[in-house]
Amino acid sequence: MNKFKNSVALLLLIISISVYANDNNKLKYAVSIVNTMNDKLQVELQTPANFSGEVQFCFPKMIPGTYSIYDFGKFVGNLSAYDKSGNKIEVERSDINSWKIKNANQLSKISYTVDDTWDTDSSNFVFEPAGSGFSSNKYFMFNNHAIFGYFKQNENLPIELKVNKPSGFYGATSTLNSGDNKLNDVFNYKNYHELVDSPILYAKPDTATFYVGKTKVLVALYDEGLKVNAKFLAEQVKPVLQAASNYFGGNLPVDNYSFLVHLFKGKSKSGSNGALEHSYSSVYYLPSQQGAQLAQYFKDIAAHEFYHVITPLNIHSKEIGDFNYATPQMSRHLWLYEGVTEYFSHYVQFRAGLLTKQQYIDVLNEKVEISSKYYNDTLPFTTMSKGCLDKHKKQYGNVYQKGALIALGLDLLLLEKSNGEYNLQRLINELSLKYGKDNSFEDENLFDEITKMTYPEVGEYFANYVDGNQILPLEKMFASIGVDFKREVVKKGFSLGSPKLAYDYPKSKLFHVSALNNENEMCKAFGYQVGDKLYSLNGKKLNLFNFGMVTNTWVKLAKEGDKVKVVVLRKNEKGKYKKTKLYAVAKLVDVKSYNSFEDELVLDQAQQKMYNKWCCN
Repeated sequence: MNKFKNSVALLLLIISISVYANDNNKLKYAVSIVNTMNDKLQVELQTPANFSGEVQFCFPKMIPGTYSIYDFGKFVGNLSAYDKSGNKIEVERSDINSWKIKNANQLSKISYTVDDTWDTDSSNFVFEPAGSGFSSNKYFMFNNHAIFGYFKQNENLPIELKVNKPSGFYGATSTLNSGDNKLNDVFNYKNYHELVDSPILYAKPDTATFYVGKTKVLVALYDEGLKVNAKFLAEQVKPVLQAASNYFGGNLPVDNYSFLVHLFKGKSKSGSNGALEHSYSSVYYLPSQQGAQLAQYFKDIAAHEFYHVITPLNIHSKEIGDFNYATPQMSRHLWLYEGVTEYFSHYVQFRAGLLTKQQYIDVLNEKVEISSKYYNDTLPFTTMSKGCLDKHKKQYGNVYQKGALIALGLDLLLLEKSNGEYNLQRLINELSLKYGKDNSFEDENLFDEITKMTYPEVGEYFANYVDGNQILPLEKMFASIGVDFKREVVKKGFSLGSPKLAYDYPKSKLFHVSALNNENEMCKAFGYQVGDKLYSLNGKKLNLFNFGMVTNTWVKLAKEGDKVKVVVLRKNEKGKYKKTKLYAVAKLVDVKSYNSFEDELVLDQAQQKMYNKWCCN
């Protein structure tokens, strides 16, 4: 009996020593969101006792899931280091994102202030879903990489985060909270990567919870405009996740997932809105709108962000798996990370009956139109991916357009070669099982790996349309799903002259003429000049958002001989814009339309079988 007691005592001693050692090795962050001032947080960090020599304390230059340099260190101020007695230790700022601390063996604590990114005066705005927002007694959006730093070459140290919060506030996140849940939350992360991957939305709770299979889903909302509630958003996203569950074999790939949603009033600082994915959650920064206006937009964007739990979170190269926050390296495979995800976000809704075929074709039509008009269609996608931070930064948006079309083409090719038995979803599932969250593939080898898993023609597809400069075979692709697509069609019709148009949003909400169409008689008749801003058509004001609707309505209702008045804003000799009236008479002319989706095609028996496999089985 004594021998047993001694063994138990020894075991408890070993456990306590182990816990103490681990605790000594832990970074302990503390921050209060009670009575904050000037949209700043005061952060304190208790450091481990095992540092020596010189250490570098850093903030990320950028983070996974974003494709822009943000330099989060620029939001940090008053950084000081202290020893155990509270005496300051010498700190030298190395660059915008890092500080050198000498005599690190004396280091006990670091303190600093951090500004929120949503309300910064900086000209280099952070895309809001990747940033932080602090509004005292209202809300606090913790994207943790924008608030908490790391020690270089010590990113794998465990981290404890203690948050002192106002009474009645709730911290919505997917991480287990071991605090008292009243005034203090405590979260533990195995390393800095997990901390970055675990955003928190603090506010008085407007939340809704539901289950999809065994997966617990939380929707947490702060709506500045008070237009919708969390229950409404949950009702929108639940059928999308149910469709995803059915498509991926009956279960979602995570045990829990959180949608952290902030709806803003007015304009955003970045001039944009959207979302950012994480392994078990996603952050949304969207305009506050009435439910009917917000519903489909939220469903589409939530579907996209959720499907990121597959790629890149479970299928990624070393550039992402071993992400370097200071000198990030880009992968060649944005077609996979963003393109496949964007494809699934709409396609799965279509398969589940949440979108009609026509609604889905309209989505694809828009992607073809945007990709061909605003992006370089012959730039190899892998080249664009590698250079998306600098040389090819302006081409990045094509990942949501051509990237999704690349995924569609690959899905159809796999179905064709397998006689309908193997598709993109099965390929993605197999890649996810092969690699998973903790194993990365070699960037240069992925195409060869997929080709070995599938068919030689898949390798040719990658070589031609993803790694090469050939434009996608859209005519063939759309014909296989019963849609007659033509890159160019000439028909008699009415036209406003079809000058080439461009825009400079958000500086201007008007299209301007960037080039004239000298082949079009109406263009000559109106007398446009390069630089003219299109202000109104027959008295109806034009802008970026209603231009298509107003002009298309005129085209449908126009008759030969009708008088047409277009008002443009034209620069005078002094460089000021003045209204100029342009007149012409409506006339049927040869009108070229590009990327035209014509009538439905009649499919033969084999084509119909393939279509059924793609859309229904």
